[in-house]
Amino acid sequence: MFLLFRRRQRGFTLIELLVVIAIIAVLVGMLLPAVQKAREAGSRTECLNNLAQLNKATHLYHDTNKKGPPGGTLFAELAPFMDQAPWYKSGKPLGFVVKTLVCPSDVLPDPPLYSSYALTSYGGNGGTGQYGGYTSDGFFTFSSRTKFTDVRDGPSQTILFGERDHGDPLWEGTNGYWGWWYGGAFQDINLSGFTSINWRIPTNTAANQNIRLGAYGSGHTGGANFAFVDGSVKFLSSSTSLTTLRAISTIRGNDLVIGNEL
Repeated sequence: MFLLFRRRQRGFTLIELLVVIAIIAVLVGMLLPAVQKAREAGSRTECLNNLAQLNKATHLYHDTNKKGPPGGTLFAELAPFMDQAPWYKSGKPLGFVVKTLVCPSDVLPDPPLYSSYALTSYGGNGGTGQYGGYTSDGFFTFSSRTKFTDVRDGPSQTILFGERDHGDPLWEGTNGYWGWWYGGAFQDINLSGFTSINWRIPTNTAANQNIRLGAYGSGHTGGANFAFVDGSVKFLSSSTSLTTLRAISTIRGNDLVIGNEL
């Protein structure tokens, strides 16, 4: 006769359970920053690709027309060279959202619209003047069409496009209404090197708002992406000196970029 004994299974004690939960919490805490960092790296890469597409479209436009598009209708002029010809020719482009014109790190509504205007995260190089008072030293001016041969400061040291950031702690909401790609004024489509990259308004005044609206910036950590006349795209740090930023915002200012900021 055999006696069979069934061993009683032992469960987790409360202390063991708490230890397991604590270990999981630590692992999650270590994993989340890595996931966020990878997500931001992906967004930054997608943004660089968007700028590369804008750069390519501008070069195709220039090859066809022997000069660049005017700043006042910049993105609309480039639309047929970005595989957007059908809706552009439809005569109803105002509220059409173009994915290539939106950076995934920009704090825009979903869909990125203000009233009937489709918004963009990018702007053309409008020179060194502030919003509402742009100069004619950038690649894009209101009506004139710049040729690549007009860029005397060197195509690798001259901005073609840069990012626009719609987030500002002291100006949330209102700032997000600006930067539409079709319609509006020249200063709503273009940006400038008047102030530093990712400049934030210290106090919410009308004068500061005008400076802020024309500033380059992004939702990326530490700087913003730019496209240059030579076809290159690169990330510039927020610590880039204003002297350098203004130098690369002009096409024939005889500016010399010194150091390794580019």
